[in-house]
Amino acid sequence: MPNVRLPRIWIYQASNHIHAVKRESVGHMTNIASSPPETAPLSDPLRHLGAIRRLLELILLALSIIGLYFAKEVVMPLLMGAILALTLSPLVRGLQRKGMAPPITAIALIFGLAVAIGVAGVAFSGPVSDWVSQAPKLEAQLKAKFVALTSSVDAVRSATEKAIKSPIKRPI
Repeated sequence: MPNVRLPRIWIYQASNHIHAVKRESVGHMTNIASSPPETAPLSDPLRHLGAIRRLLELILLALSIIGLYFAKEVVMPLLMGAILALTLSPLVRGLQRKGMAPPITAIALIFGLAVAIGVAGVAFSGPVSDWVSQAPKLEAQLKAKFVALTSSVDAVRSATEKAIKSPIKRPI
């Protein structure tokens, strides 16, 4: 049987139960199963152990979150590297099976990724430059639409103010 360590509170409660059974059974036979276990006395220093442990776990969680917030300049690149490594590891394994060394495969994949990002930048540079050159026209169009919208809102507002200021005519 493996050596199992029980928490102190269990050992304390079990020893109290055994002593209570021994005290009751002196002089006559007592059924151990029918005797209720004795609860720990109010002066037990271990009765708040569970609450203290939960509170310490909560404090540790809060400190961990705060620490990660302030260490994000270090943690974020590490996380991005880990995600990139996990994403590219099947390719590295596949090329390793074909006889390519893992360091060379990693360098080739990083170079390929840089080329892909560069090609995407060149491909998107045309539409982005068109958007930037058309920005003044788009601004004028948006202002015209906004003026039409605000003019209708102003008309409703002025009609509401007229209705509020005009005296109410009641039929006789």
